[in-house]
Amino acid sequence: MLRKGKDISLSLLETKLDDADSGVRETAVKAIGPVFAETVRQGKDINLALLEAKLDDPEGYVRIAALNAIGMVYAELVRQGKDINLPLLETRLSDPSGDGEMRGTAINALGPVYAEMIRQGKEINLAFLEAKLNDPVRIRMCIKIPLSSYFFQNALSNKRSCAAS
Repeated sequence: MLRKGKDISLSLLETKLDDADSGVRETAVKAIGPVFAETVRQGKDINLALLEAKLDDPEGYVRIAALNAIGMVYAELVRQGKDINLPLLETRLSDPSGDGEMRGTAINALGPVYAEMIRQGKEINLAFLEAKLNDPVRIRMCIKIPLSSYFFQNALSNKRSCAAS
């Protein structure tokens, strides 16, 4: 319905973000992420603070769902030239709980955001990702998407600038 331009009310779903049951909170986050991304794609405003607050949820799987949802929404915001709170995601690369899944999810969430920023020629700080190159293999594997996008885009720009010479 949303893709067909119909307005939908998210108020009931948004209230579930603060439900006492962590499974309900996780499900609400997973449902709201794509809806918020599509809403942004249509040029409408969203209350992103609702999702961003879930990055501090007491349950790790709710935080992981929030990282995925925010990454999806941030990528769309960047496509539209809007500002995002990039440090909010980047700081999750050093999750204080030592949770490798959280770090891997943060990398996956940042991948499309960084790729879009690179596509637009924006500067990004790869130090956050480079610091993860000493993490376990499964974390390092997550880094391949944003880093390969960066190096591919730079190779294209160098090829274009060489061709112009």
